[in-house]
Amino acid sequence: MSIVCTAALSQDIGDTFASLTEDGFQLAGGNLTFGASRLSQHSEFEAYGPSLEFSLTGKLGTVAGAPIYLEWVEFYTRARGRSSQTDVQGSAPLLYTSSAAPVGTIDLSSFDNSTGVTSEATLQITDSTDDVASILSSAFSPVGQEAAVSQFAISQTDSGAIFTALTTNGQTGLGSAYGAVFDDTGYLFLGIGENSETVMTTAIDEKITASNHTFFLNSVVPLNDQWTVSRRVGPTFRGLKRTTTSQTTLGLNEGSTLTDPLPDVVLTEKTALKTDYRGAILGADFSQEIGKDWLFGFGAEAGLTRYAARATHSDAVSIAGTNVGIDSAMMRRSGTATIARATGDLTHVSRSGAIYTVSAYVDYLSDAPYVVTHVTGSPALTVAGSTAGLTGSGETYRTYSIESKSMIAVGISVSAIFLF
Repeated sequence: MSIVCTAALSQDIGDTFASLTEDGFQLAGGNLTFGASRLSQHSEFEAYGPSLEFSLTGKLGTVAGAPIYLEWVEFYTRARGRSSQTDVQGSAPLLYTSSAAPVGTIDLSSFDNSTGVTSEATLQITDSTDDVASILSSAFSPVGQEAAVSQFAISQTDSGAIFTALTTNGQTGLGSAYGAVFDDTGYLFLGIGENSETVMTTAIDEKITASNHTFFLNSVVPLNDQWTVSRRVGPTFRGLKRTTTSQTTLGLNEGSTLTDPLPDVVLTEKTALKTDYRGAILGADFSQEIGKDWLFGFGAEAGLTRYAARATHSDAVSIAGTNVGIDSAMMRRSGTATIARATGDLTHVSRSGAIYTVSAYVDYLSDAPYVVTHVTGSPALTVAGSTAGLTGSGETYRTYSIESKSMIAVGISVSAIFLF
């Protein structure tokens, strides 16, 4: 809530402004506001966080007997949303890929017979620098008590790595095999066998920052002996940043408590979106005294802006201390957006002259960009009995683009208003 709007709520405060100067510019007052906000976009996110606003107001002069003020308003809010989901994989193949495939192969098998349990893995990669690596690994546990194996191997290349983990348990007759090939172009991960204790946890973290920078020309006039109106118009510059991080942790099944633990496989997907808005806004506030030292006001704003959005999407793989980032995809979009705001205020002027306001508001933005995923292909997975194979040769499985839809913000705030 602006100092000019608040000043218009009280004739005494208005008289204070009017008596500050008759000629030339002079600072009149300002405010400092703290609040809490909820930002949401349908089927995209819901986030909560604090908000901060401060403003300065100066008197420019008078026009037709009405004072004209120049107001500078800065508004910031930062919201965050978190969610987590945990699943347990059964005996079906466990498959994860990035949006594009590296050049590599994964061949896995896990089976049991009358002699015991065998798990095998063969992996190969030709990374983006043409560096080649391969792993051949096998594990066996004979039928019997306390006969279990869990093992893993990792081999790095110039721009990536390959990883495999195997488990066998002669007591239960169960085994599993896992493999991953990854470099800075993409990753493939495959797991087969008895994965009932492989826990998959996906944590999503949303961070949203919104900022408004606005200059108003403001005029305060009485409507009658009860109501006062404050009219304003000016340019607005706004920013919206959204960062979405999705981290999937695969807690691989060791197959037995008797064996050493296997390293977690951590797959991270990050989308960073930034949008700049430039336009104009106009608004009005109405106020009335409702009791001694108490004032009630409400207002509305509307405007039209032009926006430009840009986003990046990237992936990363972390296994057993080996960390590889995958090249980012970049997207752009531009368009127009309407903005609107409705407010309600309750202001108290204390005997000491301190002015405090409690406000509630609703903000509407017609076009808030977001990133959409388009599935364009599927991995070359083959499954035959107790064996499975996965091949990548640089294919694209998913692409990304920027779309837009409305966003709503609601909040409450408390302001301290000061006069110069």
